[in-house]
Amino acid sequence: MSTMTSNDSSSSDNTDLIHLTTPMNIQPDTECHVTCIAPIKVELAGGQHLYLSAHTFATLKAPVSMTISPTDRLGPGFARGWNKLPDELKIAILEENLVQEDNYVHWQLFQGPVVCRTLLQHLAMGPDISRLAHEIFYKKNVFLVTVDSTGGAPPKLPPLNVHHLIRGIGVVVHFTPESWTFLQKVAAGLFPNMEEIKIMYTWDKIVPIPTTFFQSLPQMQGIVFACPGRLRVSENTNPHLEPFLRRHGVDTQALTQHVKRLITFANRKVSDTK
Repeated sequence: MSTMTSNDSSSSDNTDLIHLTTPMNIQPDTECHVTCIAPIKVELAGGQHLYLSAHTFATLKAPVSMTISPTDRLGPGFARGWNKLPDELKIAILEENLVQEDNYVHWQLFQGPVVCRTLLQHLAMGPDISRLAHEIFYKKNVFLVTVDSTGGAPPKLPPLNVHHLIRGIGVVVHFTPESWTFLQKVAAGLFPNMEEIKIMYTWDKIVPIPTTFFQSLPQMQGIVFACPGRLRVSENTNPHLEPFLRRHGVDTQALTQHVKRLITFANRKVSDTK
């Protein structure tokens, strides 16, 4: 990470100068000029952090994503200014910080340095910001959940007390009974206010190969989601899988087509495959 500080306020164009009052994410290789009345905490991946002073301004740039935040309380001046803002502007400001660029939150990585700390910092900023940040984070992002291909550990899910807030879910599943059971739970209302679901079926890393499950699929009841959704099936890149399955009477292409017939959504029967 490179930093540059200056005592000459004319060294930075005032139109580009950010007066830091709340945590902010900076994307890799993005240069920004910031100033802050309190020391700034710079947090990098892996828990690394440093502090710097930017009473005039500092120029920050790093090859990795980082989060910067003031180390002092926002103070009554910020509170007065914030309270004067219309709700629409408050929401727009918080969405800029809390909604991921591609809208996806990889829940398995949620304990990582960027998303988790940014949310927690906003939850500590007083009741109004905390309430809005909590709702925006869970309502506006799409939470990506991966079902273990070996049938081992259950998938990591957002806390139960926020399931009603979540509107978008992405699920990476495999051709295994555990994945089928999880999709049934989601369709039955695991996230009761879900407005959209995206399902990615993959052939990767299926160990052991559940030939009994494959053979029983034609007799299974379908899964119906009450919201719009999309199903994508990845190509089989394992050269040993198809010959093995054929010896057990399972055709991967026929199985894929059957799964697409079994899984339906409120908007349409989905066949978005590649």
